[in-house]
Amino acid sequence: MNQDDGLKTVGNMELKAKLKRHCLFVDLPEEILADLETNAQIKTFRKGDHIFFHGEEQLAVYFIIGGIVKIYRTDAKGREQILSVLNEGELFPHTGFFQKISYPGNAVAVQEAELAYFLLEDFETLILKHGELCIRLFRTLEKKIMELQNRLEDQLSNNAYEQVAKLLLRLTEQYGESLGGEKVRLRIPLSHKEMAQIIGTTRETVSRTFSGLKRKNIVFHDDTGAFYIVNREKLTKELDPGRERETES
Repeated sequence: MNQDDGLKTVGNMELKAKLKRHCLFVDLPEEILADLETNAQIKTFRKGDHIFFHGEEQLAVYFIIGGIVKIYRTDAKGREQILSVLNEGELFPHTGFFQKISYPGNAVAVQEAELAYFLLEDFETLILKHGELCIRLFRTLEKKIMELQNRLEDQLSNNAYEQVAKLLLRLTEQYGESLGGEKVRLRIPLSHKEMAQIIGTTRETVSRTFSGLKRKNIVFHDDTGAFYIVNREKLTKELDPGRERETES
């Protein structure tokens, strides 16, 4: 995508305020914020807009100020595998620093997304110049590596039923809106097919698992399609050894 597509010009004060909303930049010294402000651009993407495509030369690194972004790849048969679903306070891609590579996947706005971006070479200069920024970045990347390792472990050691339950718990942590007690509303619109694409199973398997969880009064959808975890504690207990399950694949 042309870096000027969707470009949104903002004043210096507004730009700094937007940057400070991102967890990587919050409470940074003014000197570092001033350098970030000098090099940053703000872009807004509509729902369904692609930010970049797999295989394109990586030119920039993006920081989510608001909205949700999906990173995915498509195989030779056209099947989609979702690599990440990212929201406010996250960055992407997580690769490409100090090396010339292509974007590792496609990035698309799941809902309107406001992003701060830096040309990669400019951001590399900033993290070499400012040690505190460099440390924060490496901690963020380390957290992402651990998350991916846990996902791989889940795929290797858990059956599909358990993977769906763990995915729901992760989504609850990332996108959950507490409604009191153990009830949580997910603020992200994911279909059964998309959930299957995240954990590498079939839509039918996810649908069967949901049917079992609904019968146990653990999850439900309302008429608008919004998704709810009725009882987070009961969902966690679905992962206990020896539990009684209605649905498993």
